[in-house]
Amino acid sequence: MGPNVFSEGIGGLRMVLIGFATGLLLNYHRI
Repeated sequence: MGPNVFSEGIGGLRMVLIGFATGLLLNYHRI
């Protein structure tokens, strides 16, 4: 596992976190 794999994992984690946060905000505004 090189630095490229590590950075790609971090990027994927950030996209998941951003998507999760966006979903929470949308659900919060719906209520």
